[in-house]
Formats: sequence, C-alpha cells, structure tokens
Amino acid sequence: MKIILLFVLLFNCMLYAGGDKDSWKIFPDNIKTIAIVAPGMPGKKVQVDIALAKLRAAGYKVKVMPNARLYEYPSEIKKVPAEKRFNDLMQAWFDPEVDAIWCVRGGNYSRELVKLADYDKMRKRPMILIGFSDITCLQQALQKNNVGRVFSGPSLTSMLRTDQPSRDWFKRCLGNIEISPVKLKTLRGGSCSGKAVAGHLFLINAAVNGKYAVSTADKIVFLESSVGRGNEKILKQLVNSGYFKNCKAVVFGEFINMSQKAQLKMFQEFTKLVSCPVYYGYPYGHGTANYLIDVDRVKHIGEDAVLRQ
Repeated sequence: MKIILLFVLLFNCMLYAGGDKDSWKIFPDNIKTIAIVAPGMPGKKVQVDIALAKLRAAGYKVKVMPNARLYEYPSEIKKVPAEKRFNDLMQAWFDPEVDAIWCVRGGNYSRELVKLADYDKMRKRPMILIGFSDITCLQQALQKNNVGRVFSGPSLTSMLRTDQPSRDWFKRCLGNIEISPVKLKTLRGGSCSGKAVAGHLFLINAAVNGKYAVSTADKIVFLESSVGRGNEKILKQLVNSGYFKNCKAVVFGEFINMSQKAQLKMFQEFTKLVSCPVYYGYPYGHGTANYLIDVDRVKHIGEDAVLRQ
C-alpha cells in the first residue's frame, strides 16, 4: 500500500513541479542560503525531495534543520515535539550563513512555539521568515513583538503548485523590487495606505484568542482560508472582538472549498458589519496563484480599486 501511495505522490509532484531549473530562481541575489524548518507539521516526503532538489538545482545553498523532516508522510503520522521544532527555528535564526528561513508547510501546531520564543533575543538578529496557513500563528507573534521580517505566502512544498506569476512575484517581493499593480474587486470602495496584517482566517482568530495577535490599527488586513465551513462564524467573532475597528481596509484572498457564490455572499454580509473599505479577489491563499505579502511594505489602494506597493 505504501508503494502505491509513493507512486501517486510522485506523479502528483511531477505535475506540480513542471518547468526547468530557472523557474525556481525565486530568491533575489542577496539571499543565497535558505534554512528549511517545519514549525507546524512535516511535509510529504516526495514533495519535499522534489522541492529541495529544485532549490539546489537553481543554485541555492539549502540547510535542512535537524528535525524538519521527522515523521514525513507517508512513513509515519506523528507530531514532532514542540521543543524540537523550536530548536530548529532558533538554530536557523542564529546561523550566520542563513539569509532566509522557509517553512516546509503549515498544517498545525505552530502556535505551540509562540510561548517558547525569546523575542528579545530574536530581535537582535533580523531574519526573514516565509510561510503561510498555520504559520500565521508564529508570524502574528513575531510581528506583534517586532521580531524579524514576516512574509506571508508560499511555503516550500506549496511552491510546487504555484504558477509562474506567483514565483516571479515571490522574488520581486523578497527583493523589495517594484511589483505590478493588482486590480481588486470592490465591496466598499475608498482609498487607503498602510502596512499589512496577513494570514489564514482561523489562525488569525486563534492569535486573537491567545492574546498574541498583532494590532490591525492603521493596517490593511489580508485574509484567506482553506476551510470550507465556519468562515462566516469566525468573521463575525473577529468583528465582535473589535479586530477590524481601526484597520485601513480588509482585502479577501482565496477561500478554497467554498463556491464563488457562497464566498461573495459572505463577503457582502461582512461588509455590512464594518465601516472600512472592503475588497476581494487578491491572489493569495491555497490555490495556484499565491502572491507573497511583505507585511512591512506599505500598500496603497486607490479609488480605482488598484493595489500598488
């Protein structure tokens, strides 16, 4: 049975991989060494193998942290102890060779690292952390404590399925290079500017409940979700908590496992509950289009509903 699963995974990964090594020249010239960590859950072995091979073939030095590949699917289904995941993060963070830390995937459990982190110590070394989905929990705590540089977007294995425009965007965003404007869809218009808060809706809510969510005051909030049910309930909980009270705007990314009709209805109902501008249609989330978000980079949304940064 395991052999069959491996063949299925390999076939799917080859479909995702596509292209030549140039399609994985996704980091700017100043990022040469990338540390791979799994703050949440480990990935699928075949996918990780392919992604790492593509990174190396593209010319990057890759350092896989000691526990990042424990219990990979399909060999075992077991949770890696939080202390091991945290030690990997710290080893990567303070390795003088490492230019950026990239998460294998999301999954679950990154919130367990929030209480283990020594933010004062981590603040002494600026570091880039790239990931999304469950990694939202860790990124929220880092952003709140003004630690490192948070980029919300494709993880190592999800990069296998992202389209080429998303890969190009990834490189330009990390390199702080000019990025093409994005036309949004309007629910309530209005021009605004601000830095960002970005993440998975359910994990944003977990951060709010856990008291480690970054403030949305004067920021543009980007939300996505991979969950088909319960999004409406979580949005209402966040509204009632005052989460959106002082934000500049809300921009919805992709909400997979929901029909377009259901998404639009949910967005429209949400717009009635807040007073800020609300937009949707930003290519961010668990689909093939996943545009990396630098939360510290100021974004501008005009009356024309075009996002520029």
